[in-house]
Amino acid sequence: MNNAETIAQIVILPVFMGVVGWIFKLYWDWKKAREKSSIYNHLMDRFTDIKELNNFLQTESGSNFLKSLTINGGASKNRFVSDISRGIMVICPGAAILVLGWIFPEDSRHFFSSGVIVLSIGIGFLLSAAFNYMMAGKEDSGSH
Repeated sequence: MNNAETIAQIVILPVFMGVVGWIFKLYWDWKKAREKSSIYNHLMDRFTDIKELNNFLQTESGSNFLKSLTINGGASKNRFVSDISRGIMVICPGAAILVLGWIFPEDSRHFFSSGVIVLSIGIGFLLSAAFNYMMAGKEDSGSH
């Protein structure tokens, strides 16, 4: 095994495993959010009128329920910041993989293809951040 193959395995395997782990984390978060939404819907279905809901919200359990609903209070801003940070965190290894392709020109096609894929994911996060920023602006102007 030559030096370029060793470096490729050292770089590409952890990046690949990180992406796979991140996909599982996204699935897990989506599944938890879906279950939480289902529980909230069943709870809300139990109230027959506004007075019952208001009485429930005055209790400690109701207060906790309300806090859990507003946990995403700054959701647009948080999504924007997290998408930018994820984009930067993914672009850096992608750029490093491309640099390795320049350092080892005999295996540059492997590095180039992997680097482009990783960079594309990072750019996707940055585009998502820009989209979230634009949508947050529309939400703010629509609420005034």
